[in-house]
Amino acid sequence: LQGTNGFTKNGAGLVTFRFNTNGVHTYTGTVNINAGELGLQNDNSLGDSNNPVVFTGNSVLNNAASTSNNITLNAGRTITINTSALAGTLVSQ
Repeated sequence: LQGTNGFTKNGAGLVTFRFNTNGVHTYTGTVNINAGELGLQNDNSLGDSNNPVVFTGNSVLNNAASTSNNITLNAGRTITINTSALAGTLVSQ
């Protein structure tokens, strides 16, 4: 992904962000997950480290890397959860 408009996902289903050929996505802007599921390979899949991520409605975050259930986010990443169904643990390291 490239550009300055962020990313918005609406509706059911899964979208998975993985590495591009350079290992990172270069887009900037808010990542809005309004419904459905976002699969991440790692934090670099979310573009610029200043991009906030907002989960609303019936949205889910999952680990697209098959070896662990953990997702490690880079320092400074802002995650906002506006949903009544939160499962799992957010850990700051």
